[in-house]
Amino acid sequence: MGIHMAELYGLGFSCILPLVFATIWIWSLIDVTKNEPADNKDKLIWFLMVLFLPGLGGIIYYFVRRGERIQTLGH
Repeated sequence: MGIHMAELYGLGFSCILPLVFATIWIWSLIDVTKNEPADNKDKLIWFLMVLFLPGLGGIIYYFVRRGERIQTLGH
């Protein structure tokens, strides 16, 4: 029989959500390695947190640390 719209919506959502989390994860890893100051242990801690908590770690990093770093360092 035919595919219902609800099934199509569910399929699209289940395909897009992992891509969003993967993008946030990769962006966060790059941002930590490029922009965190290397003179303290925060860089290593944030990198490990983002690495081992793929979706959640990137979101926490974005909302917590990135805002602090921008206020403190200006980038």
